Amino acid sequence: MMTQLNELNKKDRTVHWLNTHQAVNLSCIHCQEVLKLDSHSLVCKNGHRFDMAKQGYFFMAKKASNTKYDASLFHSRREIILNTKMYRPLHEYIGEYLSEHHGKDISIIDAGSGEGSHLWQMSRQVKENEYSLIGIDLAKSAIQAATDYNGHMLSMIADLAELPVANHQIDIVFSIFSPSNYSEFERILKPEGELIKIIPNSGYLQEIRQALIDMEIGNIHPYSNEDVIEVFKTHYPEAKMKEIKVTQKLTDSQLEDLVVMTPLTWQLSDDEHQTLLTKLDGFITLDVIILHSKI
Repeated sequence: MMTQLNELNKKDRTVHWLNTHQAVNLSCIHCQEVLKLDSHSLVCKNGHRFDMAKQGYFFMAKKASNTKYDASLFHSRREIILNTKMYRPLHEYIGEYLSEHHGKDISIIDAGSGEGSHLWQMSRQVKENEYSLIGIDLAKSAIQAATDYNGHMLSMIADLAELPVANHQIDIVFSIFSPSNYSEFERILKPEGELIKIIPNSGYLQEIRQALIDMEIGNIHPYSNEDVIEVFKTHYPEAKMKEIKVTQKLTDSQLEDLVVMTPLTWQLSDDEHQTLLTKLDGFITLDVIILHSKI
């Protein structure tokens, strides 16, 4: 498959994905009818048409996002997620879970996928031809970057409040460091489908947080995820929790990417960025909670 995909442009890789992953029905965000592939467009029976962009993604939102996220942020995110060990324990845990608990023909959505790096790492943990992987994000620059993985996954600009997926199509929804729309997740999940939400724990990036507190910049304070967990457990009282905590050593260039990536630093000036980097010794903590529930 790899050789075949490499011979195709990005648009044709997306067509290939749609033709080989027909178990998942996409739906029109205007009338909720099922969408069918027509050349390089998705069309519903009421005539609503979504044309594929030249990079091979679909714009499936009713309005554009005003997000400030730019391509440099997603480049840094990709460098950290793919080319360091920072998130490897998380990806290995997910891969082991999928391999142990799920067989063929599994559909997965990463809701708030960014540039697709977490989803790509998941694909490397499993037999991707047996999985239908879909990335959803409202940030255009993120989805444009995610098209590097066209053919291995489908990337769409879409709103979490109006996911372009028909009812009860998806086996697993991942929400990784992203907001959640539980009613939409429940709508698209199959009976006995699963929601896996990954959130920061108090020690996540604690070295950066403490350095910013020491610098007395902004309104930085110790982080608590108690409210997020409470809301999740209100929706899903039988939810399971798993903590992953590990400290990793990053190079100077990797630290620079991490400082660009994390929202903790987005309000810093260039000088403040450089000051922060001098206060970091390279050791960074991954501390996350995995919330997991069947619907």
